[in-house]
Amino acid sequence: MTKTARKTAKKPKKASIPKYANPDDRTQTWTGKGRKPEWFKAAMAAGKTPEQCEI
Repeated sequence: MTKTARKTAKKPKKASIPKYANPDDRTQTWTGKGRKPEWFKAAMAAGKTPEQCEI
């Protein structure tokens, strides 16, 4: 006899709230999770701090 695994319903994931915005183009945002976007890396290289990019 084989037992079958029960399948449970998965909850839909909520969209994360953006935490950082590009200082040059406020439409580009990042939640702070995952890989850093290029605009964030460029802002850090230009001497900005993460606090300056916070929304």
